[in-house]
Amino acid sequence: MTADGEPTGLGEGVVDLQAVVDAARAAGTEWLVFEHDDPAAPIEAMAAAADVLSTLAVE
Repeated sequence: MTADGEPTGLGEGVVDLQAVVDAARAAGTEWLVFEHDDPAAPIEAMAAAADVLSTLAVE
């Protein structure tokens, strides 16, 4: 999400993704799922999101 509350690409917004991952794991979450509604370039958005996910400590 952007500061204005608009959807954006994974890692491009204001949400601290590592904190979200850490909290989810601490709570026992088994799966983490993301979505991006109607990106202008879906394939590029998926590739960029995969790059961001690879930087997070996801086990």
